[in-house]
Amino acid sequence: LLKVIIGLLPIQTKKVSIPVSVQTSETPLGGGNFTTSWTTLSCPVFDKSVCTPMIFCGVVTIFMAYLAVVQMRIYSPDEVFDEYLESVKSKLVEPPSESSSDEEVELCA
Repeated sequence: LLKVIIGLLPIQTKKVSIPVSVQTSETPLGGGNFTTSWTTLSCPVFDKSVCTPMIFCGVVTIFMAYLAVVQMRIYSPDEVFDEYLESVKSKLVEPPSESSSDEEVELCA
């Protein structure tokens, strides 16, 4: 939706342009030679097809940076890690006692 709205805005400038040579005709001559005619066009650098994606990417980047800062304030990394560590510790199985390991060794021997 944002890209559509930005596309509707008249954001372009024709002040900055680059010269682009375009071949208009080619005339063959004898012996494999030929002559060509060129026209130089002045192409705008910042037209609508360039400005719309540039502004869209800038807005999305700024919004993502804002969200990252807000999320960092809500969920500080140390609190989240501490909660995760406690949940992992609670899921771990207690190690077997030494007496059971001795019995298993005697059975194997």
